[in-house]
Amino acid sequence: MLTFTVLEIFISLLVGAAVGIFPFFVLGWMGRQNLAKKAFLCTAVSAIISTTASVVVAVGFIIYVILVRDNAGTAPIWNGFNIGKTMDSPSNYSWKVTCIAGPLRGQTYSLGKNGLIIGRDYDCGIRLTANSANISRHHCSLRCDSAAVYLTDLGSRCGTYLSNGTRIYPQQPQPLQNGSVFYLANAENQFQIIY
Repeated sequence: MLTFTVLEIFISLLVGAAVGIFPFFVLGWMGRQNLAKKAFLCTAVSAIISTTASVVVAVGFIIYVILVRDNAGTAPIWNGFNIGKTMDSPSNYSWKVTCIAGPLRGQTYSLGKNGLIIGRDYDCGIRLTANSANISRHHCSLRCDSAAVYLTDLGSRCGTYLSNGTRIYPQQPQPLQNGSVFYLANAENQFQIIY
């Protein structure tokens, strides 16, 4: 018959909490604060069963985050930044990009905290049609902070240009301000940054 004293339960919870610190800090560092709290609590409680169970739960939470997408639809941590269309848009990131010429003319997109990729591929946040001449699958990216938007050419074949015709060097972020205009390959695909 299994009986536990209050002291045994308390010690088990302490051991579980000690083991739970590891996934708590790792998941917190990976930006998964809510999951980190759940991992800590589950690991601590599972220690009542055994110390081995608490270790299994801790490792399980970390493997889950690395291998599986969470419910918010964000990509795994090694993805760099989310290039899909699901973007969180916190209040301190109100930068947008509007297409002012081309097949997407008149459409406006929020940059959000993860930024966007513009191109022909299905996973781009701003997707031009597959038959768009001279546009690469992953043509350029936009990232932002509270002060500026950064435009980066992703090694596109036909280039990304500022409105004055200056070509942006691949993989070198170019800061843009409110009202800045840029285009992809030629002036038929123009975009403007708005705040």
